[in-house]
Amino acid sequence: MVEHPQNRGSAYYHYMAGLMSERQGKYQEAVDNYLLAIDSDEALLKGYDRAAGLLLRIGNLGRAEEIAKRTLEASPDHVPALAILGGIYSGTGRVKEASLNFKRIVELAPERREAWIYLAVSYLQSKRGSEALKTLKIFNKKYPDDALGLYYEGRVLGSMKRWSEAEAIFKELIKKHPTFSKGYDGLGLVYRAQKKHDKAVEIYKRYLKGNPRDENMQTRLAETYIAMESYDKAIGEYEELADREPEDLAIHLKLGITYWRQAEIANDTDAYNKALHHFQLVRAAKKDDRKIAYYIATIYERLGLIDKAIEAWKKLADDGDKDAKDIHLKIAELYEKQGNTQEGLKFAETASALNPNDPELQYFVGLLHNKLQNNKAAEKSFLKAISLNDKTGKYYFFLGVTYEKMEMYGKCIEVMKKAVELNPKHANALNYLGYIYAVQGTNLKTAQKHIMEALELEPDNGYFIDSLGWIYYKQGRLKEALKQLLLAVRNIPPDPTVLEHLGDVYASLDNLKAAKNAYERSLSADQDDAHGVDREPVKKKLKAIEAKISDKGEKR
Repeated sequence: MVEHPQNRGSAYYHYMAGLMSERQGKYQEAVDNYLLAIDSDEALLKGYDRAAGLLLRIGNLGRAEEIAKRTLEASPDHVPALAILGGIYSGTGRVKEASLNFKRIVELAPERREAWIYLAVSYLQSKRGSEALKTLKIFNKKYPDDALGLYYEGRVLGSMKRWSEAEAIFKELIKKHPTFSKGYDGLGLVYRAQKKHDKAVEIYKRYLKGNPRDENMQTRLAETYIAMESYDKAIGEYEELADREPEDLAIHLKLGITYWRQAEIANDTDAYNKALHHFQLVRAAKKDDRKIAYYIATIYERLGLIDKAIEAWKKLADDGDKDAKDIHLKIAELYEKQGNTQEGLKFAETASALNPNDPELQYFVGLLHNKLQNNKAAEKSFLKAISLNDKTGKYYFFLGVTYEKMEMYGKCIEVMKKAVELNPKHANALNYLGYIYAVQGTNLKTAQKHIMEALELEPDNGYFIDSLGWIYYKQGRLKEALKQLLLAVRNIPPDPTVLEHLGDVYASLDNLKAAKNAYERSLSADQDDAHGVDREPVKKKLKAIEAKISDKGEKR
């Protein structure tokens, strides 16, 4: 069929209109004109090329692909269309299709050097290293002075871990093209992959000596210093970059992370503050960057700014973060660190509700209830933890502690035995078993056996020594009891229960002044150490002792 001259005229008109629109930056208008030109004359291949190219520029990949395919229907070996399709396939991860297109271009137009490179890269992306290497060797033989060919041959050899060959290629590239930065970059990466960081530093510095403002190479140098844990040197490079480009948020982010790493290793307050400064600069511009928000919240915590840390974590929790469970748990722990157990409990329970099948969360909630003397609630949480995982001794242990507080001694002994069964070296459970028997005044030989087992594991534990002294007291071995209790008092901070035991032994030995002193110390012990101990019995004992002392004084 012969194209009507009128159609050719219309096609030419629209094609020229497209060119004018394109020059004026009116890309969509240009595309529309090119498409009209094609509609008028399907053989106008340059109209296809211009339309597809502009569609790529404005990001309409789907339409660009469609136009390129239409071109190939009209002319199957049209190289520009094959190149556009290859680029689209490569950019969208369809590397197999990309390699087929670039291979066809190489066959049709071997002088198009970029097609050889793209073909090799597509092979490399699809993990066909040997084919990529073969392609590049042919290319480099045809075009021995092409810097990109040598660079990608080095890259492929590096991906295959053929380090010495890759090193030789990059050295040859640097020798032939001493100002080509990719040669130095490639050689540096080969050294870094082998952990030859000193050599990488040497290469980067060599290039930077003649090109001191190359941001990419200076960044590579800083990254290498980080790999060497030479944080001061890395910071020096990044600070220099930041001075040149103060608005570059990527550099501030790298500085923040580098200061952070330095601070984490050395627990350096000054480094934490500097990291915070750079993270806050980035955060101000990127308010939705959650990674930065995590860094900031954690730094507040590291600096002991607990209120600010809680506020920062709460903001993340309020924003519906995907790690909401962990964030609520973190807030709970921070409140607990502040001594605000009640507020911490609220967040711990929210974390548990977000993941009800996590036994550790149930256990943590139980611990907080336990501390607040919410014994029934603590029991419920520990039982839930056990129902989710019945092989963890600490769950049974703290359930036993709760039963002891509830004076349910039979249940306490039962679960403590289970804790010891799961972990025969659970010293605290062994001690509790012995102590509960002693409190009941039963099975004192068994009680002593358990306490001695606990002391074998932790011979200097003052609480275990107190338990042994209390068993001796129950057995009427008062002097031995006194010896152990005095040792216990020396080994631990003032504890109301241990001091009460000491007072009881002194009272039984009729050492009234010493008993009075012990009871007074018991009552004045830090309330935080009392763990909800009922002070009334001690007050009654003290009153009785004071009365006896008074009676003796009057008789004299």
